[in-house]
Amino acid sequence: MTGVIRFADPERIGKAIYDLRGLFMLSQNALAQAAGKPVKQTQVSSWERGRSNPSVGNLIRLANALGYDLALVPREDA
Repeated sequence: MTGVIRFADPERIGKAIYDLRGLFMLSQNALAQAAGKPVKQTQVSSWERGRSNPSVGNLIRLANALGYDLALVPREDA
């Protein structure tokens, strides 16, 4: 997965985290450590399984750890 990642549905966040983690060959624990506190491996697991979604702060931490910026982008249909 490269380039811009767009989410219109929050339920896609977990799959994107899983896919990006796999692309960079990171374990859940390694991603949690790269994201820094307060992110924990158990949270990464919960997010990937769709049991919960990361807070905005944690989503920014994950994006940074994976080499991405989190940005608000105007929708193409707007």
